[in-house]
Amino acid sequence: MSDSHSSLTMHPTTVAAIVRFAEREQVTYSEALRRLVSYGSRMHHVQVNGGQVVLRRPDASEEILPALTSDVPWPCLDEPRRETG
Repeated sequence: MSDSHSSLTMHPTTVAAIVRFAEREQVTYSEALRRLVSYGSRMHHVQVNGGQVVLRRPDASEEILPALTSDVPWPCLDEPRRETG
């Protein structure tokens, strides 16, 4: 794109996630989006190259994140998923 300003339409839950991240990290919405896209890009790179993304919580519980593909439901952006069992 040659224009420095572009527009796009985002789902309200996506916007809410960006706003929460920006407020929590005390950064602009643009910076929040840049960081979230960067995290997602790194996770995607790991997964497409055969790796796994593992979340390890302070209580030592773990969760393996599924690759986000068209046949895997996307997690809700409003609530963090919790491992049960």
